[in-house]
Amino acid sequence: MDEGRLLTGDVLGEPIVPTNATTSPPVTIQSIDSIKTSEKGEKILDIICFFTKEYSLVDPTDKKEKQYWDCKYCIAKKQEKMWFVRDTTTARWHLESMHRDAYIEWCNRNDFSSMLPRDRKAECTAVSSTTTQTTLAGVFPVTSNPTPTKIPYTAGNFMCAALKWVIATDQALSAVEEPSYRKMIQIAAAPPNGKVDIPSWHIT
Repeated sequence: MDEGRLLTGDVLGEPIVPTNATTSPPVTIQSIDSIKTSEKGEKILDIICFFTKEYSLVDPTDKKEKQYWDCKYCIAKKQEKMWFVRDTTTARWHLESMHRDAYIEWCNRNDFSSMLPRDRKAECTAVSSTTTQTTLAGVFPVTSNPTPTKIPYTAGNFMCAALKWVIATDQALSAVEEPSYRKMIQIAAAPPNGKVDIPSWHIT
């Protein structure tokens, strides 16, 4: 990687800090006030502020070109590992494990809801509990064939479901990037009759 890329603020106009600086300066992550984004961009403002612009490198393991970005905090702190595959989930897991306090402080300062996995899981649990209580209150007396509650598709609901699956099955985060997994999701997203028959290999 060329030294010119390893600078903090090379995307959002922050003070430029060379990686070979003799002292480790305070890390300043830009406020979101001056960033103009689309609706989709607003959902990843934390990523925009904490990571540099993406760039391409050839992965030596499979010789394929992939997109990466660098963590500005790790750059300023001169960490040995500062680059990550361009994936928002992976980026937030990194922020969760390495820079949680700074991230939460940034969220509070910018009135931004935390998107870290731990906080999203807690939010999903709270929503699930509220939904369950509301559903139970609305169906008494219980009918013999209650209609199952359908969870609407939203980016947040899908992310919660994927996160729960990763945790429940003890999968690596990269499992959701596996082509066969993504193909399965795409197939299930367009059933001809609106219903997905999930196969079972349980033998009775």
